[in-house]
Amino acid sequence: MANKRNKFEIKINDRFTITRDPYNYILNETKMVKDKETGAIKQIRGGQWYYGKLESVLRGFIDHCDGVQGVEVRTVQDYIKLIKDAENDALNVLKREAAKYEQTVK
Repeated sequence: MANKRNKFEIKINDRFTITRDPYNYILNETKMVKDKETGAIKQIRGGQWYYGKLESVLRGFIDHCDGVQGVEVRTVQDYIKLIKDAENDALNVLKREAAKYEQTVK
């Protein structure tokens, strides 16, 4: 059986997606352009930006969408807040468990 890799992809909207390689989160921009010869509309890669953390790529998305109509940035900011809240919850649990452990060691 072939080794299947799960493809990580978050579609933010028709223009931006987030993918991942082993080292980075990648913000991918897709543009629709008209072919000069045929007149057909085709999809091309507009740009790629690399980030070390998911939160960073979401912030990068906000930066790249500044002034772009039809982009709902508020939902991305809410997502960043959820990530921060989850990080804080995890840290609080670790601190509580570390305190319990220290009490049992004494």
